[in-house]
Amino acid sequence: MKNKKLTITAYTLSVAPLLVGSILFLIWYVNRIHYLNFVDIELASIYTLLSFILFGSISLLIIIYLSFKNKKNRLHSIINFLLLFITSLLIIVYINTYDDYQKLATIGIKNKSGNSICDLIIYGSYFRESRRECIQNEKSSDFDFMPLRKYNWHLKGDSFYYNQFSYEKIMINISYDGTRHTYQLEEIQEGECIELVIKPNKN
Repeated sequence: MKNKKLTITAYTLSVAPLLVGSILFLIWYVNRIHYLNFVDIELASIYTLLSFILFGSISLLIIIYLSFKNKKNRLHSIINFLLLFITSLLIIVYINTYDDYQKLATIGIKNKSGNSICDLIIYGSYFRESRRECIQNEKSSDFDFMPLRKYNWHLKGDSFYYNQFSYEKIMINISYDGTRHTYQLEEIQEGECIELVIKPNKN
């Protein structure tokens, strides 16, 4: 009976942080990918990760204790350990996905022009992307890129240093209503989401 309670405790300590982390990740992912909203979960994620490390260590100690206490059930203890290991891999997947997206900025093009947009070019000093697929009216298309920092370097003595930096401007060239329009987006930072709404041409 005691061993059963310890096993339940080990599972609970392992699953609880994973469940909280999964909910946080789902909230962030849905807002980031589907609604282009930035939700800052970094601090909550750090606490969740620390609790997972703490509770996971306790769970591992419980499993090791049970495996030595019950030699006949070592196979069961090994399975418990593998389950704990798999859950830790899932946490790592969450962290890596979050870190990858935090290095990128996203521009969402929302078409409310009343026509389809089939000629779209997004470019900066180091990239140029042409979108050939048409964006239908009331539809959206997203573009991910890595913002480029521009450093203001100064010479001091025999060495260079910088005191501030800015982000590269992004240009968007769109043709609709028989007219070509150019939009300039400034200071788009890592992890930021911008939505550009294309409205009917009134000229």
